[in-house]
Amino acid sequence: MTGFEVISDRKLVQSNVEVIHTNFFDEERWDNFLSSKIGITDDRRLTVIPLENGAGASMKIGLNQGTQYVFSLDLDRSEIPSTQPLLLAIRDGNMNILVSQEINASGLIYQQYAAVQTGIHFVTITQPTVDTIGPAFYLDNYYVYAMPTSGQDFVSLYLPDVLAYNDYYPFGMLIPNRFESIDDYRYGFQGQEKDDELKGEGNSLNYK
Repeated sequence: MTGFEVISDRKLVQSNVEVIHTNFFDEERWDNFLSSKIGITDDRRLTVIPLENGAGASMKIGLNQGTQYVFSLDLDRSEIPSTQPLLLAIRDGNMNILVSQEINASGLIYQQYAAVQTGIHFVTITQPTVDTIGPAFYLDNYYVYAMPTSGQDFVSLYLPDVLAYNDYYPFGMLIPNRFESIDDYRYGFQGQEKDDELKGEGNSLNYK
């Protein structure tokens, strides 16, 4: 008996995790931090061009004391010189840095923070040193999660997005009640394309 499952690369958030901010940049607007240019690209990413040292983008957010938050975003900093790190920071209402991290490479960035007071906070992404004016960095898939009181780490926020799962008898016959797939997933045994409309469910087999 053999089996396999197919999982996509999408991130599905568990139902007990509250999403309190999303990346609708034209609705939940980011502000300039110091002197910078901010815009939205055709593919709906936020573009930020720092014009002086320490400039970037800022988002205001209300946090509750004692709640654990996860700030997550995709960052493209490929235009920024590799010798110039960016800075992701969570700040209080007076712009004092509460927690921060340097960002030296593009990719998924996340920051955990347990709020010590209730009130307005700011998320900022800045470029501490700007040697050349013009290069931009880009934000996408920005989310802020309020964690359950039981506590979870960042990885356990997400559930797998299963497209299909199948258990087979030897030679590829499906085991009854041990298979399922979404409607538009086209592949079956050994990754072969299915033709269930003509051959019946699970009968699209070309032995290799």
